[in-house]
Amino acid sequence: MHRPPHVGPPTAIRPRAAVALALVLCPGLTLAHYPWMSPADYSPPAGQPVAFSIGVGHHFPGTDTIAGERLAAAELLDAAGQVRPVALGSGNEFLTPALPGEGPWVLAARIAPGYYSRTPQGGQRVSRAEAPDAMSCGHSSNTVKALLGAGDGAVAQPLGHPLEIVPLAGNPSTGAPFAVKALRAGVPWQGEINAVYAGFGGAEDQYPVKVVTDAEGLAKLEFDRPGRWMIKAYASEPYPDPATCDRSNFTATLTLVVR
Repeated sequence: MHRPPHVGPPTAIRPRAAVALALVLCPGLTLAHYPWMSPADYSPPAGQPVAFSIGVGHHFPGTDTIAGERLAAAELLDAAGQVRPVALGSGNEFLTPALPGEGPWVLAARIAPGYYSRTPQGGQRVSRAEAPDAMSCGHSSNTVKALLGAGDGAVAQPLGHPLEIVPLAGNPSTGAPFAVKALRAGVPWQGEINAVYAGFGGAEDQYPVKVVTDAEGLAKLEFDRPGRWMIKAYASEPYPDPATCDRSNFTATLTLVVR
């Protein structure tokens, strides 16, 4: 008697393969929160402090902020090229020292680097070493900047961020090219630079301005309207130790006001 071929139970999908399939079928899962600098005033008077917070989310400018416990450091670059530390408290609102000189200034902050793993129990801020059953793991290093005031000072000075957007001039204006330089570990970085204005109604992975840096890390952006803008760069590379994590992810943002 003819016997039908044996059909066993469905082959189990390995956790990493399952995640890879999910990311293909649902690309929105690959989108992560990113931070930006939110000063209370982009044209603060010299000699006065300026209040600021660190926004975070998928849509700029949003309402969520990062608490001081998750920040590594903040600093202020003045027009003379001096970098001054900015004290951070435990809340979500911070204050710079009195702004020196006449501007412009670059206000910057570094979010404390950290791991994030997707596990069968949900997302956890741990590495693969702490969660061996993790389906994926990313290590994030994020930094934020804001361009304050006006004038032509030392805003083009790098601050040594892992991934960094360096404005090459102050006073961005509507319709005029605005030059930036992107650096990864101090070396010119080639990749896509995105920019979005406050209130942009597109999807979270859409940007009204997209440019690619050249071999020197240079890019020129043109803003089509005045108001608050955010410039963003993102880089990802394999993590040095695959047993600890899968990817090293870097995000850098620069906020400013276009006039």
